[in-house]
Amino acid sequence: MVVRGRNPSARPRHRNRVTYSLREFLLVPLMVTGLLIVIAVIVTVLDRHARNSAWSAYQAVAAVVPAEATTTLLSTVTPGLLTVISIIFFVLLMAVQHQSATYSPVVLDQFLRRKLNQVFFGLFVGLTVYCLLVLALVPSGAVMAGTLALLLTAATLVSLLVFVYSTVDQIRPSATVRILQQLTVQARASQQPLLARCRTQPQLTDLPTTQVTSDQAGYTVHINGGLLAKALHPVSDTAEIELLVSMGDHMAPSAVLAEVRADDETERDRLAAAVLDALWLGRMRDLVRDAAHSVDHLSNMVWSATATSADPQGARIMIDTLHSLLITSTPATHRSCAGVLPENKCGLQRYPPSYSTPATQVNPDSAGQRRRVLRRMNPIAAVPTNKTMPTMASHTSPLMANPMTAMMSHKTSKMMIRTNM
Repeated sequence: MVVRGRNPSARPRHRNRVTYSLREFLLVPLMVTGLLIVIAVIVTVLDRHARNSAWSAYQAVAAVVPAEATTTLLSTVTPGLLTVISIIFFVLLMAVQHQSATYSPVVLDQFLRRKLNQVFFGLFVGLTVYCLLVLALVPSGAVMAGTLALLLTAATLVSLLVFVYSTVDQIRPSATVRILQQLTVQARASQQPLLARCRTQPQLTDLPTTQVTSDQAGYTVHINGGLLAKALHPVSDTAEIELLVSMGDHMAPSAVLAEVRADDETERDRLAAAVLDALWLGRMRDLVRDAAHSVDHLSNMVWSATATSADPQGARIMIDTLHSLLITSTPATHRSCAGVLPENKCGLQRYPPSYSTPATQVNPDSAGQRRRVLRRMNPIAAVPTNKTMPTMASHTSPLMANPMTAMMSHKTSKMMIRTNM
């Protein structure tokens, strides 16, 4: 018997855009800008009360920076700083956007996610706000505020040089590929707690079933395995949840997310609500949690490097990274077929000498998707429904010369990441 679950409106929930924006980019620049605003307020107070409380310090600073020059300094630094920073930002962002359009959107995403870049953005914006506040609030001849503005401006111009080099280094294909490789490994590690609670086949198929459906559209960006385990904990041993979605899958309205099996209808409804609470949707896939998404980006970058950018060296770096991910994602007992042992051991050549047509033989999961079944107190390692190791026939084309090899590496690496954890 199949019973439609009671699906409240607007579930699964979409990821909060404000929280995501703060975590992705805005938090660090806002914190740095806020710190400089607080400093501006402090020096404003000190300059206003210097004659009463800090006269000796005021005189010492005035001996280095004359009081008559501070107002002129602030009036000159503020528009000049805005002009220089605007030009530099425009040129750098255009360069990043060009690389992003040439290779992959992940170039721009990772440029925004880097903490060092966020600190630079916060410093540049914060210093400009500092100068404006000091110029508006501090009376004429503000020695402390002007001196601090001079020091901060010098430090910012030096850091601007570092920022320019850092940006140029970050838009190199090798830097982007390295970040994608790290994100893939981290995403696989974050999925292990959920996978450890899963098995490949449902066992209670004869029990009444409630189908959990989606009311919204979006990509699956998070599956809270701890919440599902907590929901299953008080239930007797005759209940299970079969997830029909995996990380990165696109959900359409009315799509079936999971099937809940239990004798009691109340328990099925409670577990169905837990499934809806455990799933989070987003308007795009999440590189931090979705390992296969990083492999997709690497494959697209290989195609762009060979077909559009004419960058064979960049393509070779990306293919080497795909090969490394294939080895990392392969169980130790099968790593010979991932290119670790010589080619005559498993029929794989990494850099073959000839130029004939490449060939590949991959045996995917016939079900087309991985089904995860959760059951209380029965953690079983997750494997595909029909566990078959992907194998690659002998490549007879150089990896740099033919982009088809990149697609074969992509398919094999992605399959290993999705199925053999």
